[in-house]
Amino acid sequence: MAYFWANHLGVLGVCLLAGNAAWAQSAVTADLQGTVADGARRTVSGALLTAVNVETGVKRTTVTNSFGRYRIAALAAGEYVLTVVKEGFATVERKGLALEVGQAATVDFELTIASQSQTITVVADTSVVDTGRSAVGPVVDRTEIDNLPIDGRNFLDFAQTVGGVTDQQTSGQGSGISFNGQRGRSNNISIDGVDHNGQLNGNVRLTMSQDAVREFQVVTNGFAPEFGNAGGGLVNVVSRSGTNNFHGTAFFYLRNEALDGRNAFITTAQKPPFRRKNIGATVGGPIAANRTFFFSSVEYIARHESGAVTIPDASVAAINSVLASRPIPNSGVRAIANGVFPIGEIETLSSIKLDHLLTPNDSLVFRYLFGQDRQSNSGGVGIGGLIDVSGGGGQRTRDQSFLWGWTHVFSPTLLAETRVQYAPRRLTQYANDSQGPHVSISGVADFGRNANFPVLLDEGREQWQQSFSKQHGRHFFKIGSDLQWIHAHTSFPVNFAGTFSFASLADFAAGRVNLFSQGFGDPEIRLPDTLIAFYLQDTFQASPKLSITYGLRYDYDRQPQGIRRDPNNPIEAPLQTGIPRDPNNVAPRLGMAYQPFRGGKTVIRAGYGIFYDKLFLLVARNALIARQTLSLSQAQSTAQLALGAFPQSNAVPSGFNLPKGSLNTVANSLATPYAQQANLGVEQALAGNWAVSATYVWVRGVHLLRSQNINLGPPVILTPENAAQLGVASPNPQQLGRGIYLAAARPSSAFTNIQQVSSSANSFYNGLELSLSKRFARGFEMRVNYTFSKAIDDASDFVQAQQPSDPYDARAERSLSLEDQRRRFTLTGVWQVPYLRGGNALARKVLGDWVLAANCLITSGSPLNVTVGSDVNLDGNNNDRPFNGTYILGRNTYLGPGRAVVNLRLSRRFAVGERASLQVLGEAFNMENRVNFSGVLTTWGTGLQPRPTLGNYTSAGNAREVQLGLRAQF
Repeated sequence: MAYFWANHLGVLGVCLLAGNAAWAQSAVTADLQGTVADGARRTVSGALLTAVNVETGVKRTTVTNSFGRYRIAALAAGEYVLTVVKEGFATVERKGLALEVGQAATVDFELTIASQSQTITVVADTSVVDTGRSAVGPVVDRTEIDNLPIDGRNFLDFAQTVGGVTDQQTSGQGSGISFNGQRGRSNNISIDGVDHNGQLNGNVRLTMSQDAVREFQVVTNGFAPEFGNAGGGLVNVVSRSGTNNFHGTAFFYLRNEALDGRNAFITTAQKPPFRRKNIGATVGGPIAANRTFFFSSVEYIARHESGAVTIPDASVAAINSVLASRPIPNSGVRAIANGVFPIGEIETLSSIKLDHLLTPNDSLVFRYLFGQDRQSNSGGVGIGGLIDVSGGGGQRTRDQSFLWGWTHVFSPTLLAETRVQYAPRRLTQYANDSQGPHVSISGVADFGRNANFPVLLDEGREQWQQSFSKQHGRHFFKIGSDLQWIHAHTSFPVNFAGTFSFASLADFAAGRVNLFSQGFGDPEIRLPDTLIAFYLQDTFQASPKLSITYGLRYDYDRQPQGIRRDPNNPIEAPLQTGIPRDPNNVAPRLGMAYQPFRGGKTVIRAGYGIFYDKLFLLVARNALIARQTLSLSQAQSTAQLALGAFPQSNAVPSGFNLPKGSLNTVANSLATPYAQQANLGVEQALAGNWAVSATYVWVRGVHLLRSQNINLGPPVILTPENAAQLGVASPNPQQLGRGIYLAAARPSSAFTNIQQVSSSANSFYNGLELSLSKRFARGFEMRVNYTFSKAIDDASDFVQAQQPSDPYDARAERSLSLEDQRRRFTLTGVWQVPYLRGGNALARKVLGDWVLAANCLITSGSPLNVTVGSDVNLDGNNNDRPFNGTYILGRNTYLGPGRAVVNLRLSRRFAVGERASLQVLGEAFNMENRVNFSGVLTTWGTGLQPRPTLGNYTSAGNAREVQLGLRAQF
């Protein structure tokens, strides 16, 4: 740990300077609750409370019950005035109540005996500590969203400023963020209360402009039963609504490489192009005052940027020499290149939201999101580093979401919420090289058609949520359901162009192929799915000091069933007709918030629960598509190189002496993955709107998805004496003394490999989260987090690359997770720079209205898995770890590089008349221009000693980038 801090001391110093000079349960709404008492602290029943939204004028009322308690549920986030009226007492008016999404703000009243006509007005001084919250996680507010420098204007990146949240480390698709060491696929991102995730692969759909977001809640542990479909964490986003005043913005952001630093792997005389434009606008206001409001936004993003292929010059020359003299048959790649390549993207995001108060007891909302994205050499495509541009491609996306919502108040203590969503999606990922095949030279280079592309990931989502909330005595009950119908249409011709894998550059030059594989069949399928969830929860105010939230949630995933099979088709006949269903998904949850002292300045929180994850339709797709994979090894694969890949076909080639094909299946015992989550923490309010907290978080992942080859007989130790007998003519040093798998020992002689997804993986996470925060006041806001944690698992995803190296020794896979980041420090701050308010007018104009904001990150590295780079144990997978003659290297034993980044933003506001302003701003991302290495070469080679290139860096994160902007606001 000492080395960690010493190595990043300079960055930490900049972060702290920026912080000192620059600071700052529902998915959609907030609640007001509390107790009304008289001067003798006797509770007052029958008192009338009225909450008025300052921005819209919308009112909600309730009365205190026999315990003197009240709760006004489902209030839109915003500022409120709360008034209490009771005969015989003076009216009390509490102003300045700022409610955040997911908050249950406690506001108690003490009434004074007097005439009701007398009014006592109090400016709210709510505690910086949320005494009604038992879950772990803060709210990212509008001040942070408006001011913090976030590279790319993707507001979900704000979640990474929260303790326990990191950027996703596993390759492949997902949400891009990891909660408490859990998989990046295992989160639920919701917008206005409804899901906004890809059911096929767990990624996040196109969202909306950052300027259309009001705020969002990041819940990392212990969320209430009404939330589900996540074993990791939640991000609950609330879009902006119109108010009684017209407001709008127009903005323009610009980047150019002339202002940027130079990436460590770009050596050209001139900087390559790196240009980006963001243009957008928002407008909102009343259609009918106090009744109907609108808010709309649009943003256009254009990127013309550059990446770098870092294959060494000598390797490029050697590969091109071979391709010139012996080209890959039927391949369109005649030469590869390193250096700079272009990246392009055109993205449009737009939204509109309408809020309408139909009656005093009925409020309606309609919200529409539209997103369209076109990317080249980007978008889930792994290009750069050791991957040639021919192996890349791009993607085309169109996302839409229609939301209708209705809140009905039956009585002051009973209300219902209804939300309906229809969300179609079109997503295509394509390869630059449509011909193929793919060529992989282990640890040296990859080129040709990407083995996973082209991919079609279309899906539609229909969602209906219904809930009822009831205040009864000291209890606040909530019961509800969440029904979703998924319609997925996907095509996945994985490896249909074939892949030739070489163990080394020398083998490529000699034409010795380690492994050839190719897929055949029909890659297209339609997958219907239905998700059913019910929950019941209660928030019980056991005493003025103790609040307990408990309940149950039930989730049921009706995975695709009844796929028709042609018994005469040798590819279709052996396939499953559906995915097993798991009905045993009851999730109890318990959380508590305890105030040991009066005044609401100290809160102890604790919780435990079970949280069921998703069964992604990728699992069903891979198992149910009518597809088989043919694998040839060593002599057969080398002979195939002279012929090239087979023609793409819906049938396995005939007329060749070929091994049996490989099959994808799902275990009959497949269970829904879940996480056991627990937390214990204390939060203390300090003077001046400061708060400090310490929280211990524990997560255990159970029944996690993992892929395994189940068609392997027990391994046989390979020796010089039995090598020829076992069919290994020239064993390399990494094979001798290692267990290998013999084709003749397959349990099922009908297939070569059977790749099965099962619920057999586990994970463990322990973390200590320390936080210091200051609520925005007097122009200053800050949040500092330090997380010390450890994440362990035996599979970090369910893709084939994460399979056990030795299926007969699965315990050897238990190690640090790829998502482990032992130490992580984040700091965010917003500071409205004070200036001389009196006296010299020139000084006010020059020094006034400046805002300085910072976003700083220091993190240790994540583990990496070192592999031989070829299939030395003959199990059909290139994931074998090095063997030194005595033992095999453990999984994920190489520690990758850490990162340190400081982002700063300085802006100046100029008033234009009474209501308008113009803001000029400049942002610097990675201000120190620090080289943050990312790609690391983890290929050992086939010798007992590693290659000299092991541990070499192959890519780095962005150098310093500068963005300039203009914002007009009225």
